Amino acid sequence: MGTVLGMLHPAYLAVLLVFPIAVYLWRSLKDFVDGMHTDIVLKPWMGPMGNFPAYRKAGIDWFMLRWLLARNLMSFFGLILLVVNVVLKICTSF
Repeated sequence: MGTVLGMLHPAYLAVLLVFPIAVYLWRSLKDFVDGMHTDIVLKPWMGPMGNFPAYRKAGIDWFMLRWLLARNLMSFFGLILLVVNVVLKICTSF
């Protein structure tokens, strides 16, 4: 809304790059609450997942998937905002 109303530079729309992670996380949480079992398949766009085979072996992969997706979502969102701010500061300083 900020970009639509002219309050933010359109470059801030780059945060929409994390939208697939947010949708996957939301669906995963909804499926878990509804009691639907889904197989966990890691994708490269999900970001770093630590030692996921160890989580599977320990039986906590169902929890760690959602925990790490939430962490990656927030981290990528913040990093994108940081990069956009730095680039805009550099571009407007000349």
